[in-house]
Amino acid sequence: MGLRLSPGLRHLVALLAASAFAVPLSMTSGVTPAEGATPAAAAPGAVAQQRLALAPQTKVTICHRTNSRTNPYNQIVVSQSAAISGHADHTGPIFGPGVDTWGDIIAPIRPGLPAGRNWPEGRAILANGCELQPDVGPLPTASIGDLACAGTVPSLDITVTNALEATAPASFTIVVDGAEVETVGPVAPGESETVSLGGAPGGGLDGLEDQTFTVEVRSGDEVLASRVITVDCSPEVPPAPEIDARLVCAGAAAQGTASVTNNATVSVEVTVTVDGSPVGNALVVDPGASATGTVDLSPFEDQTITVRILLDGALAATYVVTPDCVPPQPSARVSVAGQVCPPPTTTVTLANDGDPASRVVFVIRLNGRVVQESAPLYGGDVTTIVGDLSRFEDQTVLVAVRANGELLGRRAVTVNCGRPAPDPGPDTGPGTNPPPATHDVLPDVGTGLSIGVLALALGLLVSGPLLLVSGRTPLSRLPRVRRPNGSR
Repeated sequence: MGLRLSPGLRHLVALLAASAFAVPLSMTSGVTPAEGATPAAAAPGAVAQQRLALAPQTKVTICHRTNSRTNPYNQIVVSQSAAISGHADHTGPIFGPGVDTWGDIIAPIRPGLPAGRNWPEGRAILANGCELQPDVGPLPTASIGDLACAGTVPSLDITVTNALEATAPASFTIVVDGAEVETVGPVAPGESETVSLGGAPGGGLDGLEDQTFTVEVRSGDEVLASRVITVDCSPEVPPAPEIDARLVCAGAAAQGTASVTNNATVSVEVTVTVDGSPVGNALVVDPGASATGTVDLSPFEDQTITVRILLDGALAATYVVTPDCVPPQPSARVSVAGQVCPPPTTTVTLANDGDPASRVVFVIRLNGRVVQESAPLYGGDVTTIVGDLSRFEDQTVLVAVRANGELLGRRAVTVNCGRPAPDPGPDTGPGTNPPPATHDVLPDVGTGLSIGVLALALGLLVSGPLLLVSGRTPLSRLPRVRRPNGSR
C-alpha cells in the first residue's frame, strides 16, 4: 500500500526540496513497526522524497576539549551543524600552563561560524592531530644568593626547585652574561638542588674578579631568576704612606728627619736603621695623620751611610747619604828657614794639614811690612817661597807669617854671607817684637787655624809677587800690598 500525504504536507515537502538547505526529514506512516517487524514497502514517489530529505551533511574535523591536563584535546569529526550548534559553545583559550578551562579548536565555518574557535592560534594544534605537550604543572623556581669570598676566591650559590604539583622533572641552565656555564637536573617534582659557581680555574666565576655581570637561571625558554653580580674578592690595597725624608744640619749636628703621612686605615710604626743598626725611637702614625721623627746622625759625620726607613718592619725607603754638617777645619803649618848662602836667602814653607775642604791664605811680612800673600791652600797643600836677602847684608830682618790676622810663625834672620853666622837664639814664640840682634834666627813655629767651610781646590796658586820665583828678586824690592780693615 502506498504512502498518502495530505495536501498541506505535500506542499511543505515541496518547499523544503526547493530550499537551498537540505534538512533531514524522516517520514513515516505514523505507525511504528513492531520490534523485529519488516516495514512495508514504500511507494516509488515516497522513496524519492525520502532520499532527498536524508542527504548527508558536510563533516568537519575539530579538536574537542577534555578534562585531562595530560591529554587536553581529542580529535573528532562532526557535522557542521554539530560544530556550530554544540561545540562552538565550548569556549575558552587554548590549553596551556595555568589555564584551568580551555576551549575547542574549530576552523571557520561559513556562514554559521565564520570566526571559528581559537583560530588561527589553534591551527598548528589542529594540524598536528590535536596533539599537545601535556601540562607539566607549575613552573619551577630558582633563587640566586649573595656573592661570597673565601679569601680571594669568589663563590655564588644558586638554588633551583621543582614544584610539588609538577607532573615531570625539570632541568635548569645557569647563564653568565649570555654564556651557559652549568646545567642542573633533572630535578624531580617537589625536590630542590643547590649548586655553587666558583672562581677557581674552570669555575663559573673564573677570571671575573673586579667585573660586573648578569647571572640568569633558565628552564626551557623561561627565565626563572636574574641578578647582577660584581666580584670583588681581592683585598683592597691601601694607599702607601707618604714619606718625605731629609738630611739637615742643626748647627754642626747632622740630623735625619722623616715626615710620614699615613693614608691607611690602621696605625703604622716607623723605624730607622743606619747600615742595618736601629737608630732613634719608633714613631707611631695614626690613620689619616701625619707626623715627623728625627734621628741624630752626627756620629756619622763625613761618612757615607745607608739609611733605611721601615713601616711596621717592612722596608719602605732607602737613602744613601753623607752627613757633612761640621765646617771643614784647617790646620795651618809654617816654617821659616835660616839664612842660606850664597846669595843670602830664606825659605818659607806654608802648609794646610786640615780637612780637604778647608783653606788657608797666608800673609808674609818682612820687618812688619806685607810683602807676600799666598793663594788659598786647601787641606793637604804645601808650598815653599824663597826670598833673596842680599840687600840686607849685615842686617837682621824679622820674617813673620800670619793668616786671618793671627801670627803663625816668625824668625829673625841675620844676613851675613861674608862670615859664619852665630848660633840661633832661643825660641821666643809668636810675637811682634824682634829678638836681640845677636840672636838672628828663631825656630819654626806652627799653630792651627779655624776659618770655616770652604770649597776644595785642586791646585795651589800664589797671589801677589813671589818672594823669589826666578832671578832672586830681593825682598826689599817687592811691592807692599795694602790690606783693607787692617793688616794680616
